[in-house]
Amino acid sequence: MIKKRIELAKLTTIHLKGQVDIKIIESLNDFSKLPESFTIFGNCSNLLVKNSNRDFYKLSDKFSYVRVEENTLVCGASLKMSVLMRFLIENSISSLEFMAGVPATIGGAVFMNAGAFFESVADKILYVKVFCASQGIVVLEKNRLHFGYRFSNLDNCVVIESGFLYNRVDKNFIKEKIANNIKTRLAKAHLTNTFGSVFKNPLGDYAGRLIEESGLKGLVKNSAKISDKHANYILGSKQTDINDVLFLIGKAKEMVFKNFGIELEEEVKIV
Repeated sequence: MIKKRIELAKLTTIHLKGQVDIKIIESLNDFSKLPESFTIFGNCSNLLVKNSNRDFYKLSDKFSYVRVEENTLVCGASLKMSVLMRFLIENSISSLEFMAGVPATIGGAVFMNAGAFFESVADKILYVKVFCASQGIVVLEKNRLHFGYRFSNLDNCVVIESGFLYNRVDKNFIKEKIANNIKTRLAKAHLTNTFGSVFKNPLGDYAGRLIEESGLKGLVKNSAKISDKHANYILGSKQTDINDVLFLIGKAKEMVFKNFGIELEEEVKIV
């Protein structure tokens, strides 16, 4: 396991200001060196780093792989969605196209049960190989996994590998589906300079609508801005001050509660 000092602007998708120490996990043996309490980074596309003085962990590219084994699409946890989409097209495989355009890794997507277009990772998953401090490395079949809206029962575990259902379909069909999903995302929201959705949608409503109706669409705080395209997104700059982002998050929660009596819950993870 090696330690690196990395600029948060290069590490996070919203390009946070500051630096952070990261220990890179290179092999399965490295998991035995993890402390009881730890924080692991994926693609940092759903993450805000508030306390940059602590040590964090990240899987190396050795855990970035994808292959087909019998009836299972096998993906390493550090595999980026963009790489997976190319594999699906090249191999005429239908599985996780709804994740097209999401700047995430497989591990992060499984951990938070990411989803879009009325589908989620839980719909496709067959098993997850994880490291848990209390058990070591174990394989959890689907009947031992519990998923909800942006939730899994994998707290205090590190996703190492996941297996998914897939179908063989025409390559052009997959290519068109992925292209359309990305086009839809671009029309409604953002793919860059953001960490994705700020808040979970409350039951029966949309966080973006509530924030917009509270008059906060386009609100700017120095280096950060509530999107004027989709109010549940915050946009950053080349080096975004986390305090500016936290101000906008706090303002959105305050005004939505004041106007609608609804307490918004963050989807973005703050560490």
